[in-house]
Amino acid sequence: MTFYFTKDESTFNPRSLKSVIGQRGVTQKIYVVSASPINLKKYGFGLQNIVVPTRQSWPVPVRVGFSFNVALRLSEENLVNYDYLFKVDGDAVLPSDYLSSLLSLKPLVAGYGPAMLISSKFFRAVLGGVYPMNYCDDGFIIAAAIARGIWPVLHHKDIDVPDAPTLPQREYIYGEEYYKWGIPLPLILIHSLTRIYLRASGKMKKTQRKELKAYMWNLVGYIHASINKEKKYGFHRDYGKMRILHLYHTLLSQLK
Repeated sequence: MTFYFTKDESTFNPRSLKSVIGQRGVTQKIYVVSASPINLKKYGFGLQNIVVPTRQSWPVPVRVGFSFNVALRLSEENLVNYDYLFKVDGDAVLPSDYLSSLLSLKPLVAGYGPAMLISSKFFRAVLGGVYPMNYCDDGFIIAAAIARGIWPVLHHKDIDVPDAPTLPQREYIYGEEYYKWGIPLPLILIHSLTRIYLRASGKMKKTQRKELKAYMWNLVGYIHASINKEKKYGFHRDYGKMRILHLYHTLLSQLK
């Protein structure tokens, strides 16, 4: 079952929706979810438009999470009848084999924010049948999976999405989320210091300079959350252990 999200007709991208409908080798039930009605027939699409008004003051990820849960209820679909839930952002253009390539791996969680695939079993058993309503929704899902020893299949090289700017406030809040997930501080420092070294040594690519700014704001948000002892998510201990184990095995494999 696919939920395709776009704000309204002004943000609607027919090319993007066409790329979702055109996924080869899969059977989908597609719903277009928006904050105001979209005349899909005008564009030649015979899909159902589920309208979920949201408060514009809410951060976009919170609006998406709220809309997802309401749309799931309004669709009156039984998740038992579906193997996967597919959440797609309205600005993503997918290659025609995007879903089939992921499904061939039989993952529990795959993809990333703009086009995330979630097993209905995982959605019911781990997420309790509720899509997360927080500032970093896709990250929360990935963290919840890793905490249970499930490493998501990340696949995004072929997705055509607009290049998002580095926004200090957004990256700062991401840092707070990382703390709540349970990412060990050494890992945050390793990522940040590695980027600083690359910049100082002149080895940093232009595309990585934006990452450096993001990591620095992540670090500030993480430290702020740590100082204020913000409440962590219930899976934080398991998540931290899995990330340390992953780092250990990665370093071990590089030494061989």
